[in-house]
Amino acid sequence: MKMNLMIRTGGEFEEFLRRQNLEEESETRLVEISKKILNRTNLLDNNLSSNCQLVVGEVQSGKTMSFTALIALAHENGFPVVVVLAGTKNQLLLQTAARLTTDLRADGNGGANPWVMINKPTKKDRKRNILDIQKALNIWNEKDAPDSFKPTVIITILKHQTSLGEVTEILGSLNSRFNVNDFPVLIIDDEGDQAGLNLRWLEGEESTIYEAIGKLRKSLKRHSYVMYTATPQGPLLIDIQDALSPDYVTLLQSGPDYLGGKDLFIESETFSRTIPEHEFSMIFDTNDGAAIPRSLKQSLAYYLLALFLAQNRTYPKPLSMLIHPSATKIVHIAYEKWVTSVLGAWEKILREPDEQVYEKEKENFFKPAEEELRLSTKLPKDWDLDEALLEIRWWISKIDVRVVNSDHNNFKPNEWLSKAGWILIGGNRLERGFTIENLAVTYMPRSTGGGNVDVIQQRGRFFGYKRQYSDLLRGWFFLDQIQAYVSYVEHEQSIREQLKLVDVNNEKLSTWRRRFLLDPIYRPVRAQVISLGITQKRLSTFKQHMLFDPVLTEQHDSFLNRIYSSIGDVSAMPNDGRKGIRNFYAMIDIDEALALLADWPMAAENRAELDDMIWALQTLVEDREITHAAVILMDWDEKKRNQHLRERSMLHQRAVSGRSEAKQTIANIFQGESPGAVKTYPGDDAMFIDNAISIQVHNVKPIYEKTEKPEVVALGLLLPPNTKGFIVESANPFRRTNA
Repeated sequence: MKMNLMIRTGGEFEEFLRRQNLEEESETRLVEISKKILNRTNLLDNNLSSNCQLVVGEVQSGKTMSFTALIALAHENGFPVVVVLAGTKNQLLLQTAARLTTDLRADGNGGANPWVMINKPTKKDRKRNILDIQKALNIWNEKDAPDSFKPTVIITILKHQTSLGEVTEILGSLNSRFNVNDFPVLIIDDEGDQAGLNLRWLEGEESTIYEAIGKLRKSLKRHSYVMYTATPQGPLLIDIQDALSPDYVTLLQSGPDYLGGKDLFIESETFSRTIPEHEFSMIFDTNDGAAIPRSLKQSLAYYLLALFLAQNRTYPKPLSMLIHPSATKIVHIAYEKWVTSVLGAWEKILREPDEQVYEKEKENFFKPAEEELRLSTKLPKDWDLDEALLEIRWWISKIDVRVVNSDHNNFKPNEWLSKAGWILIGGNRLERGFTIENLAVTYMPRSTGGGNVDVIQQRGRFFGYKRQYSDLLRGWFFLDQIQAYVSYVEHEQSIREQLKLVDVNNEKLSTWRRRFLLDPIYRPVRAQVISLGITQKRLSTFKQHMLFDPVLTEQHDSFLNRIYSSIGDVSAMPNDGRKGIRNFYAMIDIDEALALLADWPMAAENRAELDDMIWALQTLVEDREITHAAVILMDWDEKKRNQHLRERSMLHQRAVSGRSEAKQTIANIFQGESPGAVKTYPGDDAMFIDNAISIQVHNVKPIYEKTEKPEVVALGLLLPPNTKGFIVESANPFRRTNA
């Protein structure tokens, strides 16, 4: 697809950019990304299209700004209607609607307002909403109407069946007077991987929200469905033929002040702090009189010192803390009692610095918090902990402790500046999409649960544009949660690197074979979502088992000579106790080893499997986790200077019915350990060099049923333990396996 050079970037889009006050580089990037996404709608120049797009950012990286800019650009280019699916919770809907109203100046300025905002339309207000929208849109039918008088209607809704159905009804009711199908419509799905994908595909049915989205889209002949997310695993792992399988992907690039997983969990030595395992039983004890976990008090003491420092240096204000213990509401209430109890006690204790209890609390909590702060912050020269604590006593009264869940859904976006500090306690409603202003301290005593990495990553409200106050950032977690975030860094990087190529080359996502790194102890997304055939495996042993393809015979001599010429002197494998014919090895350059693997003659099915392994293996080499490689010549005759020929038969010496000869397989190229009490040979699977890529070269005569076939060079590949896992799109649809 070629970029449409006629995209108009003036008017409201230009005004929106001006109000953002971005640096030149960031503004240029935002303009180019917005134009790219709009162009990929395929709706400009009166085109007819109903495609689906995926826009991938990072958690808390500015996705809302991106789709707000897209809305402003769409307005300037003839889109009279924009529907925004603002998540599944009222808290997020409220936040998104408020951001759009503010950033687009939708409240107006006394002139011709270019926006009409409809928030969460209901059946009760349907007639009024239709009249308001109809009145706003009628002018689009006036051929001589100036563009500045044509408003765009923005409808923000929850991603619920009822809300989606209501929008479908409203837009359908317009067709008798204003035919919405005469114009392009933009549908933006914020957190596009959540709730909207089909969870009943295996039953041949459609889940409720997926069906409602489908009805809305079918009612609009000219539209583009744009999914925004930081965790694209779900949309990438649905069947290519699915209605929500994206046609294009656009990768958002975070600005220089953004701090993500690599910054906080790999490069930072101070952000993550471990909650002791022995506190696990205390963490969820909701009984009256239950002991407060010591780690919680430590995090609160640190937060108070960080708040004091932020107020005295004037940034960031206010300062927030997140306590995210569980999705269970009774646990939220228990934590609210603990936090208010601790703060209330400290407010009284800090009044009396001469009392013994003051010294006890200072030594047990505030002194360690001060030492923690010094690890990342240069405190003022006149710093005095006792003087700070005297003032902190007053700051405690300026902190709002608030539970945010389905029973306490009362947080308003305009409240942030009303307090000096916020301590928010909650679960799911403080995850996806919810922005916690100036979040510096996180206490998250949660396990990894089902191991779905998209869910774990979306809990990361601590990511974001925080470099200015990175010295204050801390997070308390159980060790398995820290390890999950460390693993996610590599997983996310492997996805983004490949999506970047698809994006830059302007390719269709359907042409990209899904393949990314992920430790098999985790899952990319919950299983019900995955309708694409994938295989999840650990990087381990590879045995070439399809040895009847003619290409192996044709290249036997030349490839074997290439192997021999790539190695120098060989040495006997120290654990091979056989006499005469035995295994020898030679170390080779690791790049040469990868080249041998890439060129090794083999059948297409084996080649696809090995190429996936090479792809994952290269990341180990690039990260210098593996720096050595060895070629092992199996059954080497030192006197004759050649390899003994092994015979290998098919399983049960019988071909599989329905498969061609080239696709038949042998039982196993590996030889087992030697029989008897004295094991002179431990078996082929013990023939490897520690901490190296071990390439076993087998000279094999395959037996087809009972007929000998020409000799071939077969590969056995052994790798160091504890290496990477990966996910690949498999050849068989609707097949998910773990290996």
